[in-house]
Amino acid sequence: MRIKHQVRAFLKNIWTKRIVWALLFLVFFVASSVALTLFLEYRHFMGDTLELNHFADVHTIMFIFNGLLVALMLLFLTGITGAPIVSVGVLFSFFTIITFIHINKFAARGAPLLPEDFEMASELEALSSMFNMSALVKTLVAVALALFVSIVLQHFINQKSARLFKIPKPLTYAIRGFIVVASAWAFVGLTADIRHRTGENFQTWEFLGRKTELVAWDQYGNYANNGFIVGFLYNLSPYKIEPPAGYDASAIRKIKQKYQEMADAANLTRLDPAFEDINIVMVLCESCVDMQNLEVYYTHTGGDITPNLHDIQQKYPHGEMFSPEYGGGTANVEFEALTGFSNYFYAVMPFVHIISKNGQSLSAASSLNLGGYQSIGLHAYYPSMYKRDIAYKNLGFSRFYGFEDFSFQAKNGNSTFINDASSYQETLARLQVTDQKMFISLVTMENHMPYDNTYDEHHFVSTTTIEGVDHHQLENYYESLYHADQALGNFVRELDNFDEKTVVLFYGDHLSGALSDMPEAALADGLMHKTPFFIYANFDIGEAKSLGTFSPNYLFDILLDTLNFQKVSRYYLLDDLKNSVPILTRSFYHDHELAPNAELSAYELVSYDLLFGKRYWIEN
Repeated sequence: MRIKHQVRAFLKNIWTKRIVWALLFLVFFVASSVALTLFLEYRHFMGDTLELNHFADVHTIMFIFNGLLVALMLLFLTGITGAPIVSVGVLFSFFTIITFIHINKFAARGAPLLPEDFEMASELEALSSMFNMSALVKTLVAVALALFVSIVLQHFINQKSARLFKIPKPLTYAIRGFIVVASAWAFVGLTADIRHRTGENFQTWEFLGRKTELVAWDQYGNYANNGFIVGFLYNLSPYKIEPPAGYDASAIRKIKQKYQEMADAANLTRLDPAFEDINIVMVLCESCVDMQNLEVYYTHTGGDITPNLHDIQQKYPHGEMFSPEYGGGTANVEFEALTGFSNYFYAVMPFVHIISKNGQSLSAASSLNLGGYQSIGLHAYYPSMYKRDIAYKNLGFSRFYGFEDFSFQAKNGNSTFINDASSYQETLARLQVTDQKMFISLVTMENHMPYDNTYDEHHFVSTTTIEGVDHHQLENYYESLYHADQALGNFVRELDNFDEKTVVLFYGDHLSGALSDMPEAALADGLMHKTPFFIYANFDIGEAKSLGTFSPNYLFDILLDTLNFQKVSRYYLLDDLKNSVPILTRSFYHDHELAPNAELSAYELVSYDLLFGKRYWIEN
């Protein structure tokens, strides 16, 4: 009886310990899920605890949902590894790396990490120059330490619990398999509606009776309101682009007929590009802004940062471009300027998601090629960034050259980027190498971030009193603008003495991320998105006048009007739209929908047709 009693006591003790261990595991699992969620969102909000508290308090249901998704991810990893503590270490390491990329992108561009950014993973060497290497090393050390500690702890726990949980291996694998399948099924099912993007600017989604809005046009707000995981998952699947109301062959043909008749009549009094021996150069100057417009906020010593820009504006037609981007997204602005299409309706990365996949596409190059131009693209960086090497070919450019093809590759200070002087020298060399008239699209890089320790000497000292400003970054940015402006002045002087007629459309793509602490008054004035543009020529193109403020999709059309060149019918549609909607970008209208009008509806139909639809516009 005594032995029997001892056996029962032993078994009871074993089951008690098993229950205790199971409860401890449950507490550990829940606590780890909450801690990982807090860590992820803390990093997402750049370490701002006030923002994190606001998210947890105001958007509680989304915080809980993100936590549930983290728990499912942790359960999935536990099923694969059979080691819950190691799984926590792996997920912590994954979140650390992902948020490191997110933090660096946000610092540079003011935008969260998107799935599209991983399509540039092949350009890791190019992107690495934009990271803070010291922070990267610290991140990798933290990851290695987390993995090491989790492995050691798991080994210790396994030794303590080995006697309590002796389960046959087949049963163990079956349980783990069930956990993997069940957690994956739950994750996919719970996020199905989030990942199904409708193409609308606002998409309502409901969880536990509470509704939230998934926002297409503003990913900063989308991530802030819905959390990092939901924000990322929402962008994971491509848009399901629904045709605009009334889209069919008949509607497109009707619009085409109207503007073809308009083109036929107007072109009678315009110059035929085929008989005009004029080179055309479009210069996208990276992060170029007119700091005189911002000096009331960003004060500094040293005088005018861009005197050559201002001198050119005094002599030639000029205006302001209202950029759809801030701190990044150069290729999106480039797309609009080269094609005349607007990203207003879609908010995608057009070179990556549309042009590189569409084959032959309409553009400034395809239009000028009809007039006997040779079209080439020059980019002072890696040619495959944003799939430019593919996109430019599809846009009708005969060749596209990255920095490795440049004969001129000088750099200023400690910059890793080719300076603008070299970019302009390369452009002049390409113009001189052939007697054929040329269309050149040049994208410069000198003003690109980072702005940490680029220059040893600074002509301008930041004296702004804006709270939170990094004066050292500002001064490096000012210096890069100054050097870029000096190169611009020399380029124009070279063209003044060039024996071939040449016209230059120059524009800045967006403001620099160094200007991220802009006051509310400047934001209200739209200064966060205004960049300069001008049209220079080494022959008479009329008086120096202000052309106004436009979004980039109108720039090439404005150039054609300045030259009085004949235009294809699509640009006459742009003329009509330009009169009623001179600025067509979400960064201008924010969450307000544009009042519909006939020109905007026609433009949306044609844009959809040529970018996503059946291309009725170019039939026959």
